[in-house]
This record gives sequence, structure tokens and C-alpha cells, in this order.
Amino acid sequence: MTDGTSTSSALSQGVTRANQTVSFTSTAPGSATVDGATYTPTATATSGLPVVFAIDSSASSVCSISGGVVSFKAAGTCVVDANQAGNANWIAAAQVQQGFTVKVLLSVTGVVPSSVGRGVSNFAISVVGTGFVSGAKSPSPVAESRSTRRHSTVRRA
Repeated sequence: MTDGTSTSSALSQGVTRANQTVSFTSTAPGSATVDGATYTPTATATSGLPVVFAIDSSASSVCSISGGVVSFKAAGTCVVDANQAGNANWIAAAQVQQGFTVKVLLSVTGVVPSSVGRGVSNFAISVVGTGFVSGAKSPSPVAESRSTRRHSTVRRA
């Protein structure tokens, strides 16, 4: 300006945040068992920002996570949620989930009656163990007594 006055104007510049996605890089365990080996999920975000893991509320009775390590506490479906909240440059990623079955190992101990002789293949045996009754959420005693003609032949030394 030639009259010696000046004007100032605010410059407003919009910042567009970019989209990002999250993907699991670890494979869900195929043989997860109650109180068995733990699982450490891994995932990446296309932004390069860190991914945060949590157990979905629908699976909180089946599994838990602490320090990034998943432990299994009951039979059912464990669901791990992976999230990336974004920052000034990145929009929050859509949550992704990884679900898998957790089973209970059933330990069964049976005793062949001493009255069963060598080469006998038709006898009754009682088996008692602890496991899950269909639909139960906690272990309960399971007992079964079965007589079979197709049982393996007993071989005594």
C-alpha cells in the first residue's frame, strides 16, 4: 500500500488427515486350551503408528490380556480387538478382530479291571475325568461307564 498503512490477514490452512487400516500379522492359535500356552498377537497399522490390543467384551470370560499376552481361562471363543486411535495426521483406523476357539483338555484316567484276562476284548470300563458338560461355563465332573465289544484287546505282561 502506498499510504503507509498495512493490513494483515490470517492465513488459514486446512490439514487433511489420512486414512489408515490395521491388519493382524500373527496367526490366531489353532489349539488354544484353558490354562495352556499363551498367545502374543501382533498387528500393524498402515500409518506406522502402534496398535493397541484388548479382549472384546463378548469374550472377557474366555480370555484376558496383560502386557500384550493373551491367556485362556475358559472354553469358548476368544476375540482380540486391534485398535489404532490416530493422531494429528491420521484418522483412527477401523477396529479389526481376531477370533478363535479355546478348548479344555480333558484328562481321562481309566483302570482296566484286574479280572480282565489276557486276550479278552469284551469288557466294561468306567472312566472318570473333569471337563465341560455341553453348554457349561465351568469344569464339572464327567463320568461315563461303557461296555463295548469293539474295545482294543487287553494285553497284560
